[in-house]
Amino acid sequence: MLHTNDIENRMNDLTLHNQDYNNNPKTIASLSIQTIIPELVEYILIYLPIPYTVSPVCRLFHEIVSKSSSFKRRWLRLWLHPRLPDAFLPKYSELCQAVKTKTPFYILVQIIDLQRLYNQPLASSFGGSVSKLFEEAFIHEEREKLITFLISRDLNIDKYIKDHASKDFERTEGGSEPERKLKKDYLSPLIIAAQTSRKFMRKLELTKTYFSDTDLAFAIVLYERLDVATVLSNHPQHTLDILEESVDRQYTEGIAWAFKHGVGEMQKQKPLYLRMCIEKADVESARKIIESGANINISPSAHTDDPTSYGSTSLLEFSIQCFFAYANEEGNKQARREMIELFLISGSDPNADDGRPLALCVTNHDYEMVRLLLNYGADVNCDDKLAIRIATDMGYKDMARMLYRISKPDEVSQFNPTISATSDVVKGMVKRMSMLGRGRRRNSEGDANHHHKRQGSSIYGHKKGASRG
Repeated sequence: MLHTNDIENRMNDLTLHNQDYNNNPKTIASLSIQTIIPELVEYILIYLPIPYTVSPVCRLFHEIVSKSSSFKRRWLRLWLHPRLPDAFLPKYSELCQAVKTKTPFYILVQIIDLQRLYNQPLASSFGGSVSKLFEEAFIHEEREKLITFLISRDLNIDKYIKDHASKDFERTEGGSEPERKLKKDYLSPLIIAAQTSRKFMRKLELTKTYFSDTDLAFAIVLYERLDVATVLSNHPQHTLDILEESVDRQYTEGIAWAFKHGVGEMQKQKPLYLRMCIEKADVESARKIIESGANINISPSAHTDDPTSYGSTSLLEFSIQCFFAYANEEGNKQARREMIELFLISGSDPNADDGRPLALCVTNHDYEMVRLLLNYGADVNCDDKLAIRIATDMGYKDMARMLYRISKPDEVSQFNPTISATSDVVKGMVKRMSMLGRGRRRNSEGDANHHHKRQGSSIYGHKKGASRG
């Protein structure tokens, strides 16, 4: 509220100066329009709660409000603490305290501008940290405006990110011990900064190495904050940085996010990403990667030093291998079955490498998997009816009969006479298997497992050609 008596006293002082003019003409300098009006206006403004609301009306008002450091000190002193000294200049700690105590934004603007007017950095004198100020700003009632204003006044947000990410890197041993990460949310303020500050977003667009230089990609993957990545990623390299960190941490959701937001053709031709999803039974991430254009008809060992390191020649077969290898794994069996079906639905070749996927399912005597592959076009005649020969030698009578009927050897021989000899061999296999079955125990599967242990040299427990001769 404007104090009338104070203004009258100020005017009396001006009148006394005017009476002295005749005695001392030099006082004209202090009585000129250029000095009287600014002083008077400044004295009036000091009692206004929001001088920035008034200043746009008059250029003179604006000059006083925006450039007069003495005015700022007096105004802040009046509204913050009347007993502050005339030479009051807030320190970083005092600014943080002002933000913490929910000081209104219009007053904080004056404090921040006053610091900038005196070339005082918005940072601690100990290491230049800005963490306390930025975190207090995030919980302020007017945080959107305050964070935007701080960044516009050159708050070093890069250092804020780097300081926290570096601490996490040290605490977690490079991410290998994620349970030791910081118990604070230092990523959410970045969403506010990106959504409100054009200056910050412009910097992200122009700095392709921002995610790696500040270790932001590491922090996003460590905390699994893909919402932060979605808002801040403004360059293709940012997406690739998230992809690389996700691979290092085996974070399949992050890999799927990167594919969804755009990766290069080179990444789409690498089996590494789908292979990791298969190993972790992460069907949804695999689905997103496939929908983004990843090559599914490729060996899981491609781009590795050893082309046989994963013991299979197609991602479909690798998913079947994992299905049987982790058969006793609780909670993931259904997911691994869905993974196999996902590859089949997406166009994986069920007859890859001469029908190895079907042969693998027959070896493990899994009717459900065999029928699934047959429904998606698996050919029982691949590799000289390998699947039938395996079922015969393993003693799986019903499965061998089912596969034999599907192969329809008589019909096939009508179109290709060279197959008739093979048909006779297959008939002989089934007949021999039936004779052997009479002397076996009723539990043919248990018997087959014993036989499988004695046989086992190949991946299917069957040596190619063993049924002959």
